[in-house]
Amino acid sequence: MKHYKNQLYQFDRKIFSGKYGDVEYIVEGEGIPVLIVHGICGGCDQGILMARKLLGNKVKIIAVSRFGYLNSTLPKDNTPRNQAKIYHELLKYLGIEKVVILGASAGGAPALQFAMNYKKNISALLLIGTDAPNEGKINGLTGPPNVLINNFMFWLLVKIKRPLLIMFGIKHKTYNNACDDERNNLNRLLESLLPIHLRKKGIINDKMVTNLDMETNKNQYHFHLIEAKTLILQAKDDPLAKYERVKEMSKQIKTAKFIEYETGGHLLFGHGEEVKKIIQTFIKEEKNEDNRH
Repeated sequence: MKHYKNQLYQFDRKIFSGKYGDVEYIVEGEGIPVLIVHGICGGCDQGILMARKLLGNKVKIIAVSRFGYLNSTLPKDNTPRNQAKIYHELLKYLGIEKVVILGASAGGAPALQFAMNYKKNISALLLIGTDAPNEGKINGLTGPPNVLINNFMFWLLVKIKRPLLIMFGIKHKTYNNACDDERNNLNRLLESLLPIHLRKKGIINDKMVTNLDMETNKNQYHFHLIEAKTLILQAKDDPLAKYERVKEMSKQIKTAKFIEYETGGHLLFGHGEEVKKIIQTFIKEEKNEDNRH
């Protein structure tokens, strides 16, 4: 008996083989290209679901599975910088010269690396719930304990919901008082974590490498070098990406617009329609800017 819903077969997933192995991806829609770089426990399937909710229907979505997720290789050189390299290879293979990049949560580090190292290939950068360098020692967990990364335990967490809501900084009362559409979107996101065993290598890599990279490789993060127009969305009560650090990072990106929310936690829950409108306006403005050049 399976204790999870398997949504993977809803999508036309493809594989590109590059310098660092295979990268799994989905391409959907037509319009301005947007590369989706998912967070921890995600995959290209989760990236597509997030993009459909946020971006509207006038974009070409390129959703990737990051290192170790689903059918993407986990290479020895498994850093965010090398994740950015393989995305650059993929876009070249697809014949896409420039993209908007949306980095969510743990996908922020590879998205930032792309913005710093492939300036000619990025038209705009979007960051949602992504972390920033920490001047002190990192305390606490950087991902779920390994003992929980199995299908039954995650199925149980998704079914109960409350532990995951707490982890993402969403109060149970806030969840109950939200509109049906907001709750349904969150429920679909939580269900997209399953089956978790296909994401385990990527989760552990995020815990050990990706989520620590801005500390262990600080010399590779020169935010002042980012030239692409940048939008950063962040909640003050996000328990996973600290508001003060993200705001400080935004000041170092000369092109950044920083939008903050008092509440919403890691997923900006309760602000869905506003966030969608802001992001779609940002992408539309970028498209108009490209058309003028």
